[in-house]
Amino acid sequence: MIDGSSSKELIRSLYDLYSNDVYRYAWATLGDSTEAHDVVQEVFLRAYRSLNSYRHDASAKTWLMTIARNYIFDVLR
Repeated sequence: MIDGSSSKELIRSLYDLYSNDVYRYAWATLGDSTEAHDVVQEVFLRAYRSLNSYRHDASAKTWLMTIARNYIFDVLR
Protein backbone atom coordinates (compact mmCIF):
# COMPACT_ATOMS: atom_id res chain seq x y z
CA MET A 1 0.00 0.00 0.00
CA ILE A 2 1.25 3.48 -0.85
CA ASP A 3 0.74 6.34 1.60
CA GLY A 4 -0.81 9.64 0.55
CA SER A 5 2.36 11.69 0.07
CA SER A 6 4.09 8.89 -1.86
CA SER A 7 1.02 8.54 -4.08
CA LYS A 8 1.03 12.24 -4.88
CA GLU A 9 4.74 12.21 -5.68
CA LEU A 10 4.35 9.15 -7.91
CA ILE A 11 1.41 10.65 -9.80
CA ARG A 12 3.34 13.92 -10.24
CA SER A 13 6.26 11.95 -11.68
CA LEU A 14 3.97 10.00 -13.99
CA TYR A 15 2.27 13.24 -15.03
CA ASP A 16 5.63 14.83 -15.85
CA LEU A 17 6.65 11.79 -17.89
CA TYR A 18 3.43 10.91 -19.71
CA SER A 19 0.93 13.77 -19.72
CA ASN A 20 2.04 14.89 -23.20
CA ASP A 21 1.61 11.35 -24.54
CA VAL A 22 -1.89 11.12 -23.07
CA TYR A 23 -2.74 14.56 -24.47
CA ARG A 24 -1.51 13.69 -27.99
CA TYR A 25 -3.48 10.43 -27.97
CA ALA A 26 -6.64 12.19 -26.76
CA TRP A 27 -6.25 15.02 -29.25
CA ALA A 28 -5.65 12.64 -32.15
CA THR A 29 -8.71 10.61 -31.19
CA LEU A 30 -11.10 13.42 -30.28
CA GLY A 31 -9.79 16.23 -32.50
CA ASP A 32 -10.43 18.84 -29.82
CA SER A 33 -7.77 20.48 -27.66
CA THR A 34 -10.12 21.35 -24.78
CA GLU A 35 -11.48 17.83 -24.57
CA ALA A 36 -7.95 16.43 -24.79
CA HIS A 37 -6.91 18.54 -21.78
CA ASP A 38 -9.98 17.29 -19.91
CA VAL A 39 -8.97 13.70 -20.73
CA VAL A 40 -5.48 14.28 -19.31
CA GLN A 41 -6.94 15.63 -16.09
CA GLU A 42 -9.39 12.75 -15.76
CA VAL A 43 -6.79 10.08 -16.58
CA PHE A 44 -4.43 11.21 -13.84
CA LEU A 45 -7.28 11.61 -11.37
CA ARG A 46 -8.41 8.05 -12.11
CA ALA A 47 -4.82 6.81 -11.91
CA TYR A 48 -4.42 8.45 -8.51
CA ARG A 49 -7.64 6.89 -7.24
CA SER A 50 -6.67 3.41 -8.45
CA LEU A 51 -2.95 3.53 -7.68
CA ASN A 52 -3.20 0.89 -4.97
CA SER A 53 -4.81 -1.55 -7.39
CA TYR A 54 -2.13 -1.10 -10.07
CA ARG A 55 -0.53 -4.56 -10.38
CA HIS A 56 2.58 -3.59 -12.36
CA ASP A 57 1.76 -6.23 -15.01
CA ALA A 58 2.36 -3.58 -17.63
CA SER A 59 4.43 -0.43 -17.76
CA ALA A 60 3.05 2.69 -16.15
CA LYS A 61 2.66 4.26 -19.60
CA THR A 62 0.61 1.30 -20.84
CA TRP A 63 -1.55 1.48 -17.72
CA LEU A 64 -2.17 5.22 -18.19
CA MET A 65 -2.90 4.85 -21.90
CA THR A 66 -5.41 2.10 -21.10
CA ILE A 67 -7.15 4.42 -18.65
CA ALA A 68 -7.11 7.10 -21.37
CA ARG A 69 -8.54 4.75 -24.00
CA ASN A 70 -11.34 3.62 -21.72
CA TYR A 71 -12.21 7.18 -20.74
CA ILE A 72 -12.12 8.38 -24.35
CA PHE A 73 -14.55 5.59 -25.27
CA ASP A 74 -16.84 6.88 -22.51
CA VAL A 75 -16.58 10.41 -23.89
CA LEU A 76 -17.41 9.24 -27.41
CA ARG A 77 -20.56 7.44 -26.28
